[in-house]
Amino acid sequence: MLYTHHRHFIGLLRYGQKSCKLGANLPQNLPTTWTIADLKQRRQRLLQEFATWEADPILTAVVKALLVAGDTSGSALPANGLAIKPWIQTQIRYTLTELELQHVVDERLKGDTLRPFQVQLGDATSRVTLARAGCGTGKTLGAYNWAKHHAVERKLFFCYPTTGTSTEGFLDYVHDKVDSTLLHTRAAVDLEHLDLQSTGDDDDLETKLESFKAWSTKVSVCTVDTVLGLLQCNRRPMYCFPAIAQAAFVFDEVHCYDDKLFGALLRFLQVVKAPILLMSASFLPWQVKAVEAAVGEAIQIIQGPKELEIQPRYRFHYADAPDWDRVKAEFQQGGKILWVCNQVNTAIAVYQDAQQRGLKPLLYHSRYKYGDRVNHHREVVDRFKQEGAVMAIATQVAEMSLDLSATLLVSQIADSAGLIQRLGRLNRRYCGSARCPARSSGPAPSRRRTRSRAGSACPPVRARR
Repeated sequence: MLYTHHRHFIGLLRYGQKSCKLGANLPQNLPTTWTIADLKQRRQRLLQEFATWEADPILTAVVKALLVAGDTSGSALPANGLAIKPWIQTQIRYTLTELELQHVVDERLKGDTLRPFQVQLGDATSRVTLARAGCGTGKTLGAYNWAKHHAVERKLFFCYPTTGTSTEGFLDYVHDKVDSTLLHTRAAVDLEHLDLQSTGDDDDLETKLESFKAWSTKVSVCTVDTVLGLLQCNRRPMYCFPAIAQAAFVFDEVHCYDDKLFGALLRFLQVVKAPILLMSASFLPWQVKAVEAAVGEAIQIIQGPKELEIQPRYRFHYADAPDWDRVKAEFQQGGKILWVCNQVNTAIAVYQDAQQRGLKPLLYHSRYKYGDRVNHHREVVDRFKQEGAVMAIATQVAEMSLDLSATLLVSQIADSAGLIQRLGRLNRRYCGSARCPARSSGPAPSRRRTRSRAGSACPPVRARR
C-alpha cells in the first residue's frame, strides 16, 4: 500500500517537482492502493518507455557508489557533530604534495641514493606501470618514488595481499612520516601495541567511521579488498569511494592473487583511468598479456636491479631429514635462522625439538588467536633486527608477511611460488656473497620424516634497501 497523503511524502514530491522544474501542479487523484495487476501493468509501461535506452554500466556504478557514500556521510557524520558540506569539501581537497612523498623517500634512504630502477619508476610515463623486481631489492621504496611523480594532488592507496604485509608496510614507511592510515578489518589489533586507535569493527557505524579515515588522510595502506571490493559492491570500498575516485594506486605482490582476485584487478585496470603501479617478483607472461589487454594502451615494464638479482645469494643442500648439526652451528655463531614448514603440526613438532636442543626458538603460525598472532609476528621481526642469534619456526605466514633477512633458511619442499617467496627471506639484505652450509646428517625433527631444503648466506650486514 502507498500512502500518498502523508506530509513527508507530499514534501518529497514537492522537492522533486521544484528540483526537476516540473510545473506548478502535482498529479491529482493518485490511487491510494496498488494491486498486483496495477504494478505489473505499470512495470510493463516503464519497460516499453526505456526499451531503447542504452544503460552505461560504469556510470551506473559510479552513481551508485556516490549515492552510498553520500548516504553514509549523511547518517554517520551528524551523529559526531560535524557539518557535512564543509567537512566533505575540506577532505576532498586534502591531497598529497611532492614534498611529503619526498620526505617518505628520504626517511627510508637515510642519506643513501636511489637505485637506477627506483629512479626509472619515478620517471615512468605510462598510466599503468609494472615493476618486476626480486625480494629485498627496494620495490616499495621505488613505489613511493613513483608516487612522488604520479600521486601529487591525489590520495594514495597502497594495497597489500594480507593484513600482515599491509601493517608492516604502514609501520615501516609512512607511519609518523606523512598523514596516513591503516585500513583493514584487524587494524585495531595490529596497532594496539603502539597505542594507536583504529576501529575495524564489523558494526556498520564503526565501518563507516573507519572508512572516513580514507577521506581525511593522504595515504591509505590497506588490504587489496579495500579497493578491489568496490567491484563486488562491498561496504568498505563503497564508503571510501570519494577517496578512491581521486587516488593513485599501488598493488604489491600481484603474483599471489588467485584467479578471482586477479580478474577483479583486470576489471579495475579496464575501468579506472588512474595512475596505477603493479609490483611483483615474478609476473608470468600470460599475466602481462592480460594486463596489457585490460589497459588497452602501452604499459611500461621496469625490471629490478640485475646486478643484485644475479648475485650468488644461496647455496642449496637437499636432505631427507633436517641437518640439526648445521642448524646448531649457525645458532652458536650468532646466525639468524628461519625454518618454514608446510603445516602447523609440523612447525610445532620442530619447535618442540628445537627447544629440547637448547636453541630457544620462536614459533609463528596462523592458528593463534589473532591478537596473539600479532604479538608473535612482532617478536619475530624485532628479534631478527637485533644483534645476536635467533631461530624462528613458521608456516606459510612467513612467505610474505615477514620483512627479515635470515642467514640460514630451512624449508620443506613447496610449490615454486612458495619457495621463491621463502628464499626472499634469506640473505634479503645482500651481504656480498653466499656460503655453502656444512653437510652433515641429523635426526628427523618429529615423529614424521620430512624432506627439507636448506639455504645459507653470510652473516647479515647493514645494506641499502
